[in-house]
Amino acid sequence: MIYAIFKFIFKITLQSYFRNIGIKGAEKIPINGPVVFVANHPSAFMDPIVVGAFAKRTLHFIAAGEFFGKGLKAWFYKTQFNMIPVYRPNKMPGQVHKNKEMFQTCFDHLSSGGCLLIFPEGVSITEKRLQEIKTGVARMTYGAEQQNAFNLGVKIVPVGLNYSNPHEFRSDLFVQIGDPIEVANYEGSDPDDWQIIKNITEDVEVALRKTVLHINQQDLDTLVDKVDQVFEPELNQLYAISRKDAATDFKKQQEVIEAVHHFEESGEVNLEEIESQIDEYFEGLNRFGITNAGLIHQRTTTPLLSYIKLFFGLPFFILGWLSNAVPYYLTKLIINTVKIDDAFKGSVMMAVGTLAYLLFFIAGGWWVYSQTGEAIYVALFVLGTYALGLFTLKYSGWFGDFLEHRRLRRMVEDERQSLVKLYTMREEIVKLLEGYRLQFMSEQESDD
Repeated sequence: MIYAIFKFIFKITLQSYFRNIGIKGAEKIPINGPVVFVANHPSAFMDPIVVGAFAKRTLHFIAAGEFFGKGLKAWFYKTQFNMIPVYRPNKMPGQVHKNKEMFQTCFDHLSSGGCLLIFPEGVSITEKRLQEIKTGVARMTYGAEQQNAFNLGVKIVPVGLNYSNPHEFRSDLFVQIGDPIEVANYEGSDPDDWQIIKNITEDVEVALRKTVLHINQQDLDTLVDKVDQVFEPELNQLYAISRKDAATDFKKQQEVIEAVHHFEESGEVNLEEIESQIDEYFEGLNRFGITNAGLIHQRTTTPLLSYIKLFFGLPFFILGWLSNAVPYYLTKLIINTVKIDDAFKGSVMMAVGTLAYLLFFIAGGWWVYSQTGEAIYVALFVLGTYALGLFTLKYSGWFGDFLEHRRLRRMVEDERQSLVKLYTMREEIVKLLEGYRLQFMSEQESDD
């Protein structure tokens, strides 16, 4: 019951926290039978919330034992949140012997047709890179099949969680679900069971890597992001990407990463020089408070539609701001006051925000009911406050665009030379990147 309630609450929260959410491959999830979901782990507690909220199956979560504690807390996590503790040698060396019981619990759960979620990297690091895959998922699934004479039908389903920035409110999320792996197919594939475990682990890593944006080296992360930012409009046009086409945008980003990897390995291109040019361009944009998109779509006058939206939307914005100010700014205050590890920032922000809004809706709903005695007004209060909050966020985006138009207009009037210089810099960078893109495509075709 509590699991279902929190699943509903977090599903709504995720729709508010992220600006865009795209999911591809949901049809690949088996509607029945034992399944082990494996996912990358870039954002601590947020990752199980995302998978649990959008998976239509009820999940049991393999979670680090050090977070369980004892007594009532441990009981609550296990029975109400469907969590199964695993004891890591580097964190709880004295409890590792309990993992035998954990594996048997997983075997029994899969034998009854249940679903598990495990993060096989074993650590949470906010990077666009898959860490080394541990053997736990292979031992878990292969062991369950062995106990059931390989008639169980366990499937491993890879889930790629791709955040634009999981710690930034109103960022983007794309979930890519890969092809299931049939564990029973490994029966008798090798006389050595441990070699089979290694083979399953390697296949899980290959399958999972296809679902995520994987950058080989940490020092290339920022370069890939910068290339994608400055070249985004041209690539979006080339790939015919609309704002909500997350799947094609994911493919585009994968190809950008492949191109950067290719030129880094071949040494044909001076990547440091490209990054330096892009940095100089973005420094110029920041100096005048404008964005890459704003420069491209520069207007000397603000469109009439912008004035109409801002004028007629202002009363609703004020209502939305007033009705959401208490939980919104309370969340900001807590996040800015408490010291939080980088990997947990987004998770904690969303959890605190969810709790703050939940308490606010309960208190506000109780007050409305005490004044009216009608449940319908409580529902209107909750739905109205939520809808006005979303509108307030949208209105803020409109107002930001309006201010950028004004800044561009002043630049045309007072800083025309600087504006032309920025535009010329961008054209040179885009021309350079387009040349490298065509070179990469040509070399890829010749290799094929």
